[in-house]
Amino acid sequence: MVVPGLLLNNLDCVNITGLQGNNDEVNLVGYILKNAIGLNHLYILVDVDNTVEDEDARVGKEFKFYKDCFRLSITSSTARIVFSGQYVRATNDTAKSNNEIVLRL
Repeated sequence: MVVPGLLLNNLDCVNITGLQGNNDEVNLVGYILKNAIGLNHLYILVDVDNTVEDEDARVGKEFKFYKDCFRLSITSSTARIVFSGQYVRATNDTAKSNNEIVLRL
């Protein structure tokens, strides 16, 4: 599915749930960040596939997803991006956070 440019340019807030930390999903996030010039909020909920039995592998996959997303360019200068997962919450916001690990861009 391709979102028309005019619609994407006018998006203010995007909530994405159910991501599993795959490379195609990094590309989706990159497409949104590149094309949504008016974006103010992007919230992404990552739920790494629990069929991966090794918890270290799940943590690693989640962390890699965030790391890959943080390398993407952001067109909107006002975008607040929040990634929430099973193990890590990552944001480009400088606000303080209690009782969680927060990565900042």
